[in-house]
Amino acid sequence: DPNIFFRLAVRVGIPEANQMSKTALYDRLNSECNFERLMRAEIRRSCKEAKSRKRKRSRERSKRTIHLAETSDPEAKRIKLNKIDPIMLAPIGKKETFKFSRPNGTKVQFNVDTLVDYLLTSGDFHDPETRLPFSDDDLREIDRI
Repeated sequence: DPNIFFRLAVRVGIPEANQMSKTALYDRLNSECNFERLMRAEIRRSCKEAKSRKRKRSRERSKRTIHLAETSDPEAKRIKLNKIDPIMLAPIGKKETFKFSRPNGTKVQFNVDTLVDYLLTSGDFHDPETRLPFSDDDLREIDRI
């Protein structure tokens, strides 16, 4: 980065750093401060800033997704369904599936055979991921499939 000497000089408080040449800044940073230590700190700082920007973009992306889910436009409400069965962690493929709509607006699909085996074996008629109870209508739909 061509401005690294200037940024370091400003951080350590060297007056009139913007009027000094790179060579003069380097000499001054090296004589008054430990230049290698400053460079390591600068690298750590830039890595933290990059991670922070990445987290911020991720939060903004998730806010947009939530906003799309809340809008009334049917095209915007298209929510991607999972392609991996949450119980067996195997690809769903073209098998018969049950699509469960959760109260928060998300949808998940299950391989019906796997879901029925889970429900009957465990005796627990709840969504295996969130522990939300399946309604009687959901259970009737699973029976129909």
